[in-house]
Amino acid sequence: MKFTYTLVKKSFTLFELLVVVILVFIVYYFVFSSNLLSKKGDVDKVSLGNLKSYLLTFDFENQISTKCIEDKDYICYISIDGEILENNQLRGLFNSKPIVYSYTNEEKQLEFSYLKLDTFEEFDIIFEYSIDSNMKGDNLIVETENKVYILNPIHEKPFVFDDLYEFKQYQEDKISEVKDAF
Repeated sequence: MKFTYTLVKKSFTLFELLVVVILVFIVYYFVFSSNLLSKKGDVDKVSLGNLKSYLLTFDFENQISTKCIEDKDYICYISIDGEILENNQLRGLFNSKPIVYSYTNEEKQLEFSYLKLDTFEEFDIIFEYSIDSNMKGDNLIVETENKVYILNPIHEKPFVFDDLYEFKQYQEDKISEVKDAF
């Protein structure tokens, strides 16, 4: 009587394990590396709703600001401590010229100066928003073609209203609320 032995494989070889680990790392890289956010990739996602938090990702000493110019694309430039970063442009923050008011009792419409670039061209500024070294931003009301944004120094995200009338109602309600508290 002759016995035949057949080997039953009960474990993986070292080579097979290495191949599986390499494949897992490759899949992980392609899936998660496209989701990792960099400052360059974030530029496409910047809006008035997250402008303050985007600007705070930069290192600055005294002041950081964004200055949007009136041209066909409404390009916005970032200025760190007075130096314009011409290679870091924000596009799509506005589709049309916004109306910007100071957030005071008068709600006076603001007019901005001009921006001079290294090309020696001057552009009219249509919007300017600054954050100081204490991480406080400007107090502005920005009316775009479809929303009204209230940017204030305290909150990271602006309050958003459909129109100025809705904002006025909100203000009156808050004033009444404070009066009723006393």
